[in-house]
Amino acid sequence: MKESLMVMTDLQRIGEIRMIGASATPAKRIVEAEQRQLAPVRSEQCIYSIFGRKVEEGALPICQCGGIEVKELCSFSKYPYWGERV
Repeated sequence: MKESLMVMTDLQRIGEIRMIGASATPAKRIVEAEQRQLAPVRSEQCIYSIFGRKVEEGALPICQCGGIEVKELCSFSKYPYWGERV
């Protein structure tokens, strides 16, 4: 993640991207990214369901303290036609 974050920081500095987001990142990696004082991660996409709630123990508290927006990827995302009318 270190190299990716460094590249994204450079892209942000030259105006190619506005914000940096991550997906299914362990809490430990989010903290490491913030400690490097590079461009901050602004959003985190977490895999979350009623059966898989490990994110509540790790990533959610870190995101809340750091002001990082959380976007949940629920189990319904596995079904591309969920909610579509046939």
